[in-house]
Amino acid sequence: MLEEPEEVMALFEYLNQFYVQVCSKVRDHYKPDAWAITDDTATATNPFISVAMYREMVKPFHASEAKFAQEAGLPIDMHDCGRCEDFIEDWLDFGVCAWNPAQTMNDLVGIKKKYGNRLVLEGCWDSSGPAGWPGTPEEVVRAEVRKCIDTFAPGGGFVFWASTYGAPDDEEIKNKARWIAEEYDSYGRNFYKK
Repeated sequence: MLEEPEEVMALFEYLNQFYVQVCSKVRDHYKPDAWAITDDTATATNPFISVAMYREMVKPFHASEAKFAQEAGLPIDMHDCGRCEDFIEDWLDFGVCAWNPAQTMNDLVGIKKKYGNRLVLEGCWDSSGPAGWPGTPEEVVRAEVRKCIDTFAPGGGFVFWASTYGAPDDEEIKNKARWIAEEYDSYGRNFYKK
C-alpha cells in the first residue's frame, strides 16, 4: 500500500467490482436482516495502516459495499479485530451501527461513553484476561461475565459475546464455555427487564 499504491488501488477496484456484484445478488435474493462488512485493519496494539491511508485507500470500498445496505435500510455491522478504534468515525460516515468483536485493547468504556447507542458494541469480553487463563476457577469466569455485562449493558447499545480459547474437546475449555453460557443465561439474558 505504501510502495505500490497504484497497483493496490487497481486490485482493490477489481475486487470491489466483484464484491458489488455479489452484494447485489445477496441483498436481492437472500434478503438479509443485517449487513456485515468484515475487514481486520489492526493488530492487538495498533492499526495496520494510518487513518489517512484508511480514508484514501480502504474507506471508499467499505462505503461502496455499505451502500447496498443503506439502500435497503439494513443495519450495518463492522467486523474489525484488534485496536481499531481510530476508524470508528469513518465507519459511522458510511452507516455502521454495530461493531464486533469490540475487543478490550480498545478504550471500550470511553467509546461507549462517546457514542452511546450510535454504535452497538458486540463482545467487550476480555478473552486474554482472568477468564482465559489456564486453571481459572468457575467463580472467576462467572464473575468476569457479570463484570462485562455490568460495565457495558447499562444504557443499551451492547451485545454480549464471549469465547474461551483452546481445543474444543478439552474438558477445561468445555467447562469454561458452559460457565459463560450459564452465567449469561442466568444473569445477563434478562438484564434489561430489571
